[in-house]
Amino acid sequence: MMRDWARSLAWRHTRLTLLVAVVLGLGMSLLLIFVDFQQTRENIRESTQELLKTTANAATQAAYTLDATLAEEVLEGLFAVQAVSSGHLITERGRVLANRDRRASIQSPWYAHLLGEELVFTHPLVWHNNYTDERQAVGELRITLNGGLAGSDFIRRVIWELLFGLVRNVVLAFVLLAIAKQLLTRPLSQLAQALDQRREREELKPLKYLPGHERDEIGQVVRAFNELTASLQASQEEKARLNEVMAHHFQEPVRRMAIYAQRLQTKTPVTQAGSEEDPALGFIQEQALRLSHLVRDVQAYLALDQLHLPAEQLDPRQVFDQACSSLAEELGSARIRIHQDADYGVYFSARRLQEIFVQLINNCLKYSLEPVLEIDLYIDGDEQTTRLRLVDNGPGIDPEYRQKVFDIFTRLVPNSSAYPGTGMGLALVKKLVIQYHGQVAFVDSPTQGAAVVLDLPAKEGEKDAESTSAI
Repeated sequence: MMRDWARSLAWRHTRLTLLVAVVLGLGMSLLLIFVDFQQTRENIRESTQELLKTTANAATQAAYTLDATLAEEVLEGLFAVQAVSSGHLITERGRVLANRDRRASIQSPWYAHLLGEELVFTHPLVWHNNYTDERQAVGELRITLNGGLAGSDFIRRVIWELLFGLVRNVVLAFVLLAIAKQLLTRPLSQLAQALDQRREREELKPLKYLPGHERDEIGQVVRAFNELTASLQASQEEKARLNEVMAHHFQEPVRRMAIYAQRLQTKTPVTQAGSEEDPALGFIQEQALRLSHLVRDVQAYLALDQLHLPAEQLDPRQVFDQACSSLAEELGSARIRIHQDADYGVYFSARRLQEIFVQLINNCLKYSLEPVLEIDLYIDGDEQTTRLRLVDNGPGIDPEYRQKVFDIFTRLVPNSSAYPGTGMGLALVKKLVIQYHGQVAFVDSPTQGAAVVLDLPAKEGEKDAESTSAI
């Protein structure tokens, strides 16, 4: 159940929406934080310069008069600001009137390096004579700020912005998911359930439009499915009519032709040269039987689309034994061996699997050139797939023909009376295997002969993907 949910469109949509919302939200939050960071640095610079200006008059007076006591009072006022870590009042000639440093006692926060642990600011001290309007540089006031302490408010804003942004984006994502579920995911789920019900019941009935989705994309899907259903239904009806025509207007005359050819053979007097029968009558009878078998095989091929037998858990060994029993007369003295190390089951129709075995065994009988036919069935697999490998001791199949032989009306030796057949047997096998979500192919034989491999589902629901004929 969890695996199905993980593969669902709803889960992928949920995952993608949350991921996009979180990434975009984080990007927007980082952009806002960057803007706030630049503004914070500018605010620290402006506020520090404003602080230095407010003390500039007293600092200038101390530098001009070389009053160390006043200079100490100026620095003491500056140190009332927690972020100030050191300060110096220096005269024009380089004399330090006052000096304070508390950097060793300040505990720098972990984020101090973001804004700088030591931000140095200087302010020139200029003495202005109001009477003569003369200006004279008398020194400078220099202070150092701890960026982490100065920007503590910024860090708190960053934390709140990240937390609030994450919550905001997740809530927004769930709102979008709720809207998408109402408009898209739920209707698609309902549509999928309706399709599954028709598949399980083998129904070809049109779907009803979902309320509110008659003209949108979901409605277009329903409309396309209904058109496809109508086309398939018409195709099945046409196949049924073709089957009926073949049964009543083709097979019956062919059967009667074979019967009358046999009667003529029994009534034809022997020739003067000996006791052989007329070869023309034998040829007519042989061709009539071939046509009859062809009609029968085509009818069986067409009937596969009209009758899907339910699958069940089977023991392939038992089904193979039943197929061999039904062909006991044809097999004669053939040697049949089954190689199976452990119990492997298949999820298949018993009747259809027996038909597959019968067709494959007939194929072995047809092309076997050995005095005694040998057929080996190897059974192995895993939890999801059971592999059946049927190997005979015949001439084998060239690699270039291994895929072609599954096409309808394809024969390994065309137009040869030595290998009679209609070219339908392996096509029937392929269609049956694919119908039950399996795979079939001819592979290299470990010895002389042909080796066909069947990969069949071991249990229900494990192979939902469309199968191909290549292994």
